[in-house]
Amino acid sequence: MPWLGHYFRDEGYETAYVGKWHCMTGGERRGFEDYVVRIGDYDTDIGADEQNDWLQHLLSQGYAMSKGKRNGGDYKREDLNYGVSLYEEPDFPASYAFRKAIEFIRQEHEEPFILFLSETSPHPPFAPPAPYDEMYSADDIVLPENIRHYASPKRFIELRGHPATFRQYREASEDQFRAAWAHYLGMVTHLDDLVGELLQSLEETNLRDNTMLVFSSDHGEMLGSHRVQDKGAFMFEEVMRVPLLVNGPGNSAPAVYDTPVSQVSLLPTLLEIAEIPLRSAMDMPSLAESFVGEQTPPDEPVYGEYNRFYGSLYPVRMVVDGPWKYVHYFGPEDELFNLESDPHEMENLINSDAHQADLGRMRGLLADWMEGSDDVFQMDQRYG
Repeated sequence: MPWLGHYFRDEGYETAYVGKWHCMTGGERRGFEDYVVRIGDYDTDIGADEQNDWLQHLLSQGYAMSKGKRNGGDYKREDLNYGVSLYEEPDFPASYAFRKAIEFIRQEHEEPFILFLSETSPHPPFAPPAPYDEMYSADDIVLPENIRHYASPKRFIELRGHPATFRQYREASEDQFRAAWAHYLGMVTHLDDLVGELLQSLEETNLRDNTMLVFSSDHGEMLGSHRVQDKGAFMFEEVMRVPLLVNGPGNSAPAVYDTPVSQVSLLPTLLEIAEIPLRSAMDMPSLAESFVGEQTPPDEPVYGEYNRFYGSLYPVRMVVDGPWKYVHYFGPEDELFNLESDPHEMENLINSDAHQADLGRMRGLLADWMEGSDDVFQMDQRYG
């Protein structure tokens, strides 16, 4: 099965990959061959320390790296999991990744290129480089309503592998959460500034008007909502609803669409825009007409799946259709939310007599999708 890089490489594109990978191929970036800058400390990202390009840069600068933190996690802790990075801004992993990507952009290019920049920030620990750690005041932070809503302990959340942190977040004060949010926003602003540098490099190399940019994320961040942190074996909106921003050739007037779409659509979308033929079936439709035109994306159910957390098996499946969202945990206490009337997901309607018909329809959608996609897990008859 060809990967994204293979499709573009085989059509004559230069292929560049910068940053984390998480695809369990060690230091190999499949399909990306012309320019590779690796960051990571797992067998999913590198095969040996010498393949971690950012680590080698840090060592050359005289930094002392702690074991197990060779992906940018060294920081001066203030409370919970926030503080200030021990790296100067130019050496912070996000800064290094973006400036290596800019280095590629500024090279001479005889062929079109695809550049994939995969950056971890913003991510726990919330420890941006100075001065971004002091850019926002905790006193100005307005916490979301569901900071006071505790996720059900009947599900697998407390088994995610961070039991100590799980307890800390259930017991933390709202002042602690405000301080964590302030540091998180500092990381977001730092990332915004780096994106600005990258856009400037496209302008200065006269590539801006001939380049499509897609900005998204692999997941969101709970940041204390429902009294949990990070991501994991749950499908709350804070984790699942991620940005998808597009700009480039063919864009007409700015448009914002409320219709949810799946990132599984990104591959067929980019291939259609680049006029590269598909070589295998795609699970979700192309969004090319929405990316380059003014057509609202198709209003179709969006599915999500989750299988493991750091090697432990915690399967979860999700479907969103219109205002309804159903999450299946293969265990007690599934979830049914109406995102229109309950956007913060604080009222689980799974046992509501008034919504059994909605529950049955959503369970049917998910069961059919799992069967049709040859999911290794299947919903048993009581969910059919």
